[in-house]
Amino acid sequence: MAESSGEFSLEMKGQAQESIDNGIRLISYWEGTATGFGAVFGTLTVDLSFDDIAATSGTCRYVGVAFLPDGGRDGGSAEGTWAQHAGRNAWSTNLTGTTASGQKMRTEGEIDLASRTWTGKNYEVS
Repeated sequence: MAESSGEFSLEMKGQAQESIDNGIRLISYWEGTATGFGAVFGTLTVDLSFDDIAATSGTCRYVGVAFLPDGGRDGGSAEGTWAQHAGRNAWSTNLTGTTASGQKMRTEGEIDLASRTWTGKNYEVS
C-alpha cells in the first residue's frame, strides 16, 4: 500500500435530503482540515433507492474546496464507495478523484454518524 500523504478530520455541519427517481439523495455538508490543504469544505452525496433503502453499501461523490495555508485555493471532486460497519452507525469510505491543480488522490476514511465526524487518510495516486 502507498504511504499516506496526510490525514483529514471533518465535522458534519448539516444534511439535506432530495427526492430522486425511486429514492432519496442524501447531501451532507462537511468542514475541517486536511494535511497540505488547510481548511476544507465540501459535500458528500449518497443516493438511496426505495427498492433497497436499508442498503449497507453503495456509491458516493464528494466535491470540495480547500483554503490553502499559503492563502491560495484548490478544489476537486471524487467518486467512490461507502460501506456500513455491521451493527454500528459508521461507514467506511474509499474515494478517488482529482484536484483542480491536477493532483490525483485516493482517500480512505470512516464516517461516525453518531459523532458526525469523518476522519481518514489521503494518498497520492500516480
